[in-house]
Amino acid sequence: METEQKTKLYDMLPVITFISSYFLLHLFDWMEATQVFIAALVGSLTMFMMISECKEENKDKIRKADLKSINFYVGILSLLLVLFLANGILHWNRMIDYAYRMGILFFLVLMYLVFLFRTIRILSDLKKSLNK
Repeated sequence: METEQKTKLYDMLPVITFISSYFLLHLFDWMEATQVFIAALVGSLTMFMMISECKEENKDKIRKADLKSINFYVGILSLLLVLFLANGILHWNRMIDYAYRMGILFFLVLMYLVFLFRTIRILSDLKKSLNK
């Protein structure tokens, strides 16, 4: 593989871990909300570790202004994890109708993936600007 392809594959690691852990969790007989919550947790933790690694490697070059947008998206991903947990509680206690629960879950997954891809893009651009 070329170095650019390896870089792109490394940048997409949170998405890959989200998808692989989601399908791996289908081996267990758990509710859908549990599987999505754990997969989102694994994907987010992967993203958070990649961000902290970038911050640690470039702590002498990085400015607070550079981190402003990435910290915003870290907060959004953390909020989405809390919403996944709240949706899990709705699922586990069967508080509302099944169609509404699944609709909320799919909407949260869509929002999670949108913000995850955006965070990956910002982190990739930050790494490129720091390596110049």
